[in-house]
Amino acid sequence: MAHFARMAAVPPLAADAPPLPPGPRQHPVLQLLRYSFKPLEFLEQAAAGGHSPLEIQNEPELIALRRDPGYARVARSFPESKRR
Repeated sequence: MAHFARMAAVPPLAADAPPLPPGPRQHPVLQLLRYSFKPLEFLEQAAAGGHSPLEIQNEPELIALRRDPGYARVARSFPESKRR
């Protein structure tokens, strides 16, 4: 029960915090398959869905993918306002 008390003590997000992008619509297993077989396409769709380049750049699981020559193309697909 102490776990639930700690959860209740978590403060809500600040009113001026930017909204989170909408979550994925596909089942997690389908997302994993798409990411496994077409990772750059998956990241392009993440960019189109409102995720920031910093989210992708700071994800440790994507280190190897950032070495792919197509990664630069994906990075350019982010809206200019998101790249800053």
